[in-house]
Amino acid sequence: MSFHFTPDVFNLLVDTIQVLNRSKDATVLFFQGAGVTDDILLSHRQALLRDRESVRKRHIVVDVLTKVNERQDDKALRMRREIVRRVVEFDDFNSCWESDRHKAKSLVGDVQKLVNTKDTWTQIVAEKSKTSQQNQSRVEAEVKAKLERRKALESIRTDLFGLFGSKITPSERGKKLEYIFSRLFEYHGIRIRTPFTVKGLDGEGVIEQIDGVVDVDGHLYFVEIKWWDKPVDVPAVTQHISRVLLRGEGRALIISGSSFTAPAITTCRDALSIRVITLSTVQELVQLIERDDDLKEFIRVKTHAAIADRNPFKPFE
Repeated sequence: MSFHFTPDVFNLLVDTIQVLNRSKDATVLFFQGAGVTDDILLSHRQALLRDRESVRKRHIVVDVLTKVNERQDDKALRMRREIVRRVVEFDDFNSCWESDRHKAKSLVGDVQKLVNTKDTWTQIVAEKSKTSQQNQSRVEAEVKAKLERRKALESIRTDLFGLFGSKITPSERGKKLEYIFSRLFEYHGIRIRTPFTVKGLDGEGVIEQIDGVVDVDGHLYFVEIKWWDKPVDVPAVTQHISRVLLRGEGRALIISGSSFTAPAITTCRDALSIRVITLSTVQELVQLIERDDDLKEFIRVKTHAAIADRNPFKPFE
């Protein structure tokens, strides 16, 4: 209803406006009150002055509505809106011919219904368009997020694979591995505290080096990462277990690039009576990255096996 009159609206307005006004002059004044400009109304005023009897109200209404409907500018848009408004809000039916009052009320009611229907449809179309745009934006955002996640995982994968066969020192490789795993935990939405040291209270210097702390399901796992050229042995696991034992309900997650010795696994199994300890290998995490599996679920499965089956080193399948 805000733009050009459609044929059904146009014809209904013609029928209605000509009965709302008793005289031809009143019809011209109706349009003047709706803001219709003189360049459209002048010819009708002149025709009424020349030969009133030859002019028909219907001709005035059809001609004015046609010219208003054909114009493209904002001024014509305002005219169309005002014409419709004046019709749907018309309530002084005493100004109509008595024989036309019932018809005028009925026609005004028809215009009101038609306007409401078209306005409702316009709102529905606009809402659909808005919803469609929102859905499109949401889909685009989801696709962008997936691409960014895929790119982030590919970067982690590339950096991790680059450590295999590299000729850097064990210390350098350890630092790079800590950084890679920090990114992997963050990728899976796991809160992590990056590597930190603990110093003695009496100037003893660094007494502990913690590779990281992660929070999974409200439990803190103290992470220890080893990439040796031989399996991790008993002294290495007991050192980390002793750190965890000093930290309330803390749990241990030990990751090795070269597996674990049988005595080391036995030591961890025996320690399960007092603390949750899980063992993993870098190769398992490589498989997890390749399949884009859930790291949280990986830790849950490991933890469940440690608690329920007393198996700290159950393979993740």
